[in-house]
Amino acid sequence: MKKRILLGLQILLSAALLGWVISLVPAGSWQALAAASLQYVAVALVFMVGNLALSAFRLYRLLWETLPEAKFSLIFKSTWLGYFCSSFLPSSVGGDIVKLAWLSQSLDNGPTILASMVVERVLSLGVTLVIAFVFFVSFTFRLEYAFPTEQGMSWLLASGVAGLVLCCAIGMWAVRSQHRYATLLRAYVGQTRDALRYWHQNPKHLLEAIFWSMAVLAVGGLGVLLPIVWTAGGDISALHAIGCIAVASVISLIPVAINGIGIYEVGVVGLLTILGVPESNAAQAAILLRLVMIIAALPGAYWLRFSQHD
Repeated sequence: MKKRILLGLQILLSAALLGWVISLVPAGSWQALAAASLQYVAVALVFMVGNLALSAFRLYRLLWETLPEAKFSLIFKSTWLGYFCSSFLPSSVGGDIVKLAWLSQSLDNGPTILASMVVERVLSLGVTLVIAFVFFVSFTFRLEYAFPTEQGMSWLLASGVAGLVLCCAIGMWAVRSQHRYATLLRAYVGQTRDALRYWHQNPKHLLEAIFWSMAVLAVGGLGVLLPIVWTAGGDISALHAIGCIAVASVISLIPVAINGIGIYEVGVVGLLTILGVPESNAAQAAILLRLVMIIAALPGAYWLRFSQHD
């Protein structure tokens, strides 16, 4: 019952945040956007699918020697399927579970696949946190630009980082407690430690995975976010686009909304506003970005029908 109530509250919060972002866009702007050329959105969609391929290739390289029978095509299908499930199931972890089950059924080596996916998750999160931290620090040294008083949205970035710090503090407390969620967290940390030890003899694969994680963020910023910002009438630099994707991804991890929906868009609006994009244009970009993410995830449903046959 508590889980249903929590899920309901998350859905309501996501809907409220999305509604607020939509309200930032004047009615006339929607007509102008619909009449504008959406070629940049098509480019963003192509790069979004390319990002999925990069993510799949990262896992493929991690399994290169430990599980040679794992073909890239199979991993790419499972990655797309997992992305679909994480986009439409009420948990980002749900996509990983489906992906793990699909690969384990096809390759019959669950422990190795689980270890690889844990390492992939940890390295990806680590790279994202580092880039987000560098991006944030680069602005804290220029407070007159990062937090201008005339920009009412600038507080969102500080609020997101403060929320992340609070979540980390709660996590540290939970690790030392006997609560059942703390037990699950300790088990996850133990799996991560075992997975890292698994690749101790081949550290080059970990370094390569870090490189591909950076490539995923770079493509997300340059190939996905930047064209969308241009479509919405804004303009930011390439480095800022990469930083925005990293920080928004971190903000979306705060477990207050369903799958980060709503809070991710609010983060994107706040970040783009800080970077000088008008508020209405930033809101349009955030909404277009979510639409691109949803459209890119839909083909993954095709592989769901084969989950019991491959």
